[in-house]
Amino acid sequence: MLVSFLSGSPVLAVSAINKSLAEAVKLPRGAGVPSETPVGIDEDALVIRKGAEGTGMEFMRWGFPPRSLTNRNGWNPPISQVHDLEDRWWQELNRSYLLEARHRCLVPVSAFAITQGRRQRWFFPEGGLGFLAGFWRSWEGDTRLVSLPGETERRRVYSRLKLFVILAVQPVEGGRLRSDALPSVLTDPADIADWMAGGEESLLNNPDRERNTVKAGDLV
Repeated sequence: MLVSFLSGSPVLAVSAINKSLAEAVKLPRGAGVPSETPVGIDEDALVIRKGAEGTGMEFMRWGFPPRSLTNRNGWNPPISQVHDLEDRWWQELNRSYLLEARHRCLVPVSAFAITQGRRQRWFFPEGGLGFLAGFWRSWEGDTRLVSLPGETERRRVYSRLKLFVILAVQPVEGGRLRSDALPSVLTDPADIADWMAGGEESLLNNPDRERNTVKAGDLV
């Protein structure tokens, strides 16, 4: 999946976000500005979260650590979406990230794409701006294999990062989760406020596919 963000001056971008949030969350004027350059999994995106000093936007890496760090190729991809809320991985081992308000976040987007084979289908929130419901956490450890300046071989680098994942709407066909599950896109300020408040109720009331107010584009 790729996501794309609104462009423009920082002040205008933050103003557009605040208008959509409608007091559900309030960003300061200097909160930063997302880029319109598409962002993919294991890349950095600007994320809205509440902290000790109020609400702000900061860069976080997209993807929680995988269940197993290595495979036969040396590295498993990070977890980019939460598909199954009943999975033991989330219910028992990572439950606090799902329920606690301090781990809730929003990813402002003007569009997002779902990969279908070798092509992508873009989706556009009605009104031009939506917020992906997400969770974030701090993490430190070795990254995937990366190329470093002046070195011929790739190697892992120890890093301290803030990571985020997004909640997926869960379309099920024949008892199997579909790989093209849409992310949960919040556009209603009341839904946004409920989401950022944390708790199990907001998970259960998460907008379903019919309430995801997005328009699908063509395959490209």
